[in-house]
This record gives sequence, C-alpha cells and structure tokens, in this order.
Amino acid sequence: MINKPPRVNEISPGEYNKCIQLTVQGKNYLRFAKRKDKSHSGILFNTLTTEFKITPRVTKDGIISPKGRSYELVGAGRFDKSDEKIILYGNSFDYQIGPNEEHAQEISKLTGLEIIVK
Repeated sequence: MINKPPRVNEISPGEYNKCIQLTVQGKNYLRFAKRKDKSHSGILFNTLTTEFKITPRVTKDGIISPKGRSYELVGAGRFDKSDEKIILYGNSFDYQIGPNEEHAQEISKLTGLEIIVK
C-alpha cells in the first residue's frame, strides 16, 4: 500500500446508503457505498481490491468471505447522515450482521466524526 487509505471514505449525495465496517491488517475502516456497490459484498470486494490490493476469498455461495488472512468484516448495515452525525443501523442481507458499536466508537475517536449505532 503506497497510498494510505483513509479510515472513512467520503459520502456523496445520491449514493446508496449501505456501509461496511472492517479491519485490514489490524486497522479499523468504515466504507460507505459508491453507486456501483449495490450490496455489502460488493462494497467489501471493491474496497479490498481497489484500495488495499487484497484478493478476497469467495464463499461457496459466491459472496466475498467476511474474513481473510489480512481482513475481517466486523459490521454492515445502512447509514443516515444528519447534521454532523452519522447513524448506522439495520442488518446486512449478505452477511446477516449489523453495525458494530465498538468499531464505530474507535472510528469516532480516530476521526472526530460522531458515529452512532442504533
């Protein structure tokens, strides 16, 4: 990794409201969906391959494995942004998990963003 990926990517108007929480090489990251990412598995795949140059494992069901040698998906769901707060909620259909409060608190400390898990 020559360029160090940001802990949190930008939220742009009109994007899908899905997000994932992951650790890569022991560091916490929060990723909001881009227009091309229609699923949590898609967000995970694009994040790993594009930003981290990691080839993820694929499960028998054809989705990206939530855990690999250097990464782990720890939370997934939806988000709303209001004022300066980001609210994480819901569950992932792909992975049957919701947002991880401990991970959100750590990202908040690292970035200064107010992230709330409902």
